[in-house]
Amino acid sequence: MRPDDRVLLVDDWIETGSQACTAVRLVERLGGLVVGVTVLVDDTSEEVRRELNVVGLVTSDELPQPASTGDH
Repeated sequence: MRPDDRVLLVDDWIETGSQACTAVRLVERLGGLVVGVTVLVDDTSEEVRRELNVVGLVTSDELPQPASTGDH
């Protein structure tokens, strides 16, 4: 990474945002700029979403539930 590189973090799932925050700090220590975080499943709080500029496709509530096996 070079100073002034612009970085988009991409992940499959975000809940607390702690891993994304750590990645942002690392990029910034190297002189880069994180322009946003994009994820497939966004289950983080509005505060974290705003702070990290998170854009997600769905929340876990929107995912299809596994079919019942019929075993009772």
